[in-house]
Amino acid sequence: MIPVIIYQMGKVGSTSIYNSLKKDKYISGNIYHIHRLNHNSIEKIKINYVKKKLKVPGHIKTSEYVLDNIIKECKNAKIITTIREPISRNISAYFQNFELMFQGCDVTAAEVQSLVDNFLEQYPNHTPLT
Repeated sequence: MIPVIIYQMGKVGSTSIYNSLKKDKYISGNIYHIHRLNHNSIEKIKINYVKKKLKVPGHIKTSEYVLDNIIKECKNAKIITTIREPISRNISAYFQNFELMFQGCDVTAAEVQSLVDNFLEQYPNHTPLT
């Protein structure tokens, strides 16, 4: 069975694709949903979550598994990757990861202008480029 790997940066619709494929009766191989294929990147993310006493996301554990097992052993795989316009992607990621990035801050209590300023000054807006 040929595995299907859904691989791209977060906030571009990968979970919707993954869930749709999991329901598809014509997909016979395993389906993996990942955002990273680099051990250093994976380790940095895990350390950041552990440091902040947060649960490491499942896609990070899956990324490790795919990198250590599927990529090395598999001669064929179907890879699905998507893209999204970077500004809306960053805005979505900013709010999803707000508590992780700015622990102790309450996004619902913040004023709109302070959120805009914070997004422009503190958020790593270069992420889609790297």
